[in-house]
Order: sequence, then structure tokens, then C-alpha cells
Amino acid sequence: MTSIARSTLPLSGVRVVDFGQYIAGPAVAMILGDLGATVVHIDPPSGPLWDNPANAILNRNKLIVALDLKTEKGLLEAKALVAKADIVIENFRPGVLARLGIDFSTLRKSRPELITLSIPGFATPAEKYGASTRAVLRDLNYTDNEIDRLIASGTISESWSAEYLPS
Repeated sequence: MTSIARSTLPLSGVRVVDFGQYIAGPAVAMILGDLGATVVHIDPPSGPLWDNPANAILNRNKLIVALDLKTEKGLLEAKALVAKADIVIENFRPGVLARLGIDFSTLRKSRPELITLSIPGFATPAEKYGASTRAVLRDLNYTDNEIDRLIASGTISESWSAEYLPS
């Protein structure tokens, strides 16, 4: 088997900050790392939100940094990493990263060359689709506890259109 020097890979020299958790964000960043990019993966201080053996694969070719984005110190460190990045990936619910102080639209205004990727999965804004999932399920006599369990399990999304919900 021959070894390929990382410097000869197509994304050598590209810097990526990966705020992703679970699968979608880390999988994209993993592929970029496989292609030679330098990927810094941000985990909370307590470790990955998804404690699964798949993390060993999804986080290959990455530098793992534990930062508490809810503290001023952690946020400053994250912003310093983002300032040097060519690509920033996140898959929080919509608006979470902006509420933490890292807003993609603001970043792109000051750095139009920055590539930002947001992969929120099931969490698209309900306003786009009309009635919220919670309101429809309450009308169907689901309790808040039942709704929370359905959403947490991934059975339904908090932002699905009413036409996709059980009747």
C-alpha cells in the first residue's frame, strides 16, 4: 500500500471549523479532512453530544477542541478559529450559532470568500410551513410530554407542516 502525502491532496491548505454534532455536519467535515483539509472539530467540554462509536470514524483526520461556547472565553476562542477558517460547518437548530455570537450572514459580509454550511436536519423553521407541529399535535390531544418524546425520538420534527402529521 502506498502512502499519499497530505500536502498532495486536493484540499491541502484549506482550513475548516466543524461545529457539527451527531452525523450530518461531522460527515461533511470528515470528507473535507479526507481530501486534505485541516479540520478543527469543536465539542462541548463534556464531550460529543452523541456518545457513539461512529464518532471515531466521523472525527477522523480532525483536531478535536473542547470549547464551552456559552462562556466568553470559549466564544472568543471559537471566533479566533473562525477568523482563520476558509469553511465553517454547523448543524445546530436554526439560529443557535447566531444566538451564541457567531452569525454566518455577518461573517460573510466581512469575509465574502468564507464558505459557510448549515445543515440543521429536521429543524427547519415552522413559519415557512404554517402551523407549528406543537400546535397541531395539541389540537389532536397530545400532551406536551408526548410531543417532547416524539420530537426527541426523531419520529416527528418540531417544524413539519400540518399535512405530514398524524390525524
